[in-house]
Amino acid sequence: MHFQSHHTIRIPFSLEERSEYKKLEDKALGVYKGLKKRGMKEVRKRYLLVTSALTPLRIACAGGQILENDSKGANANKTGKKHVIDPENTTCSICQDCFVNPRATQCKPSPHVFCEECIEGVIGIKGSAGPCPLCRQPVKMSNLLCAEFPEVCHSEEKKSSKDETKNMCQFAFKSKVSRLLQELKKVRDEDPKGEQVKS
Repeated sequence: MHFQSHHTIRIPFSLEERSEYKKLEDKALGVYKGLKKRGMKEVRKRYLLVTSALTPLRIACAGGQILENDSKGANANKTGKKHVIDPENTTCSICQDCFVNPRATQCKPSPHVFCEECIEGVIGIKGSAGPCPLCRQPVKMSNLLCAEFPEVCHSEEKKSSKDETKNMCQFAFKSKVSRLLQELKKVRDEDPKGEQVKS
């Protein structure tokens, strides 16, 4: 019988990491406060926006690198055009769930937004075409636009410059990964014949 042991290791951020984390935290808090000013009903209604604002914090705590929002899916429109999702509409009309990797049609007079996987299931894979599930206008997978939720800013929040945002997005939180490597080496040294991750 093999027993596994678990232990918790507290890993403090370096001063530089703490500074970058604080920037991410302030940005997420700004989104929350901006919605809260409109009332808690607004916060509950736009919980997806709040959750997405917290994602960079979770990535930082996991030790991952904060990457710029990559909304270029396999079938995203090559023009780089994006569609801003109506904040009142957060549900895909195909799966009746919250949007996952949302894509917008170019239907007139207004585009329709679906999860990429849902619209792909209706129309077909890249290069395919078919009718829009809502208005029946022809839709090509290759013409779908990336769709994003609008950013919510409160009046005191200053928008950071592109360079500042780019630097923040390229920052890697290395403390956790470094400590994990130390722990794995320690386990390997203590039990060279035991199960381990090999580099």
